[in-house]
Amino acid sequence: MKKFLIALIAIAILVVVGGLLLPGELTIERSTEINAPADVIFPQVNNLKAWEAWDPWHAKEPEMGGSVYSGPAEGPGAKHCWDSENPEIGKGCMTISESQASSYINTDLVFDGSDPASGGFKFNETDGVTSVVWTMDMNLGMNPLFRILGNFMIKGAVEKDFEYGLAHLKEICEAIPVEEPNEYPIEISYVSVAEQPIYSVKDSATTFVIGDKLKELYGEVEAHIAANGSEVVGPRFSIWHRYDPAGHHQVEAAVPVKEIGDGAGRVKEGFIPAGNAVMGVHLGAYENAAASYHALEDYMVDQGYHQDGPPWEVYVTDREKTDTAEWVTHIFFRVEAK
Repeated sequence: MKKFLIALIAIAILVVVGGLLLPGELTIERSTEINAPADVIFPQVNNLKAWEAWDPWHAKEPEMGGSVYSGPAEGPGAKHCWDSENPEIGKGCMTISESQASSYINTDLVFDGSDPASGGFKFNETDGVTSVVWTMDMNLGMNPLFRILGNFMIKGAVEKDFEYGLAHLKEICEAIPVEEPNEYPIEISYVSVAEQPIYSVKDSATTFVIGDKLKELYGEVEAHIAANGSEVVGPRFSIWHRYDPAGHHQVEAAVPVKEIGDGAGRVKEGFIPAGNAVMGVHLGAYENAAASYHALEDYMVDQGYHQDGPPWEVYVTDREKTDTAEWVTHIFFRVEAK
């Protein structure tokens, strides 16, 4: 009996010491390559309900006992909670904490009776093939038994689940038809716009005299800037509050400055607010800009962006000093985030 107790104590000591020597932080990672663009794969992960088609836990229990989805349908704040009697699934909640389109998704995972775990997905596309990395980080605490279970049992089980999920995600995404991207006649990009102080004058004019009208308005703005000693920090631009080829355009001629004071007369002080925009690069004479505007409008429709304010044009090239073929104009449409 005494030898048995000694052996038992020795085993217990080995378990405690061995467990404490094991890592307390558990990182699980699995990856795969999917023959599909990142923007095809991303929505299948960014929407937690879409997981039902590929994740390993719905495969074990399609109903995922007591599933409740809350928050937005996708992206940060989307949440899925479940309460299953299956010990491989258990009770818990997953929440998307952060996501950036076609780049990454971060998640928070809480199982009943366990410390929170963090996880996520990273997407890296090269020539239409996307590397998808699925990770989870867990804190096993100081309990040596938890460390042993985590490193030798939980890790292996979760790795198999991740491999299953990624394989089925790959199968689903590679079966989704990839539409050929639309080609646009100008270069177009989605950009972030910083807040910009401006002085400006708003007026209206017909198509036939709009060029002369803008020269007049810029003259007023720049005279005010010179009188006040303000520092100009960029090219002239115009904000198109109303565009009516058959009538009067309402346009605001603006000049960006480092700091603003008070306006005077028709010259007003203000700001271009920070936000998101779609920007197109128009090359050549302004008389041909209609096609560039149409391209930007088509792009916004194709990408699901919604216009949020009047467009504006930045005259990158000094039109009075170069041939019209060399003119460069940046056209901006402020848009709401998707």
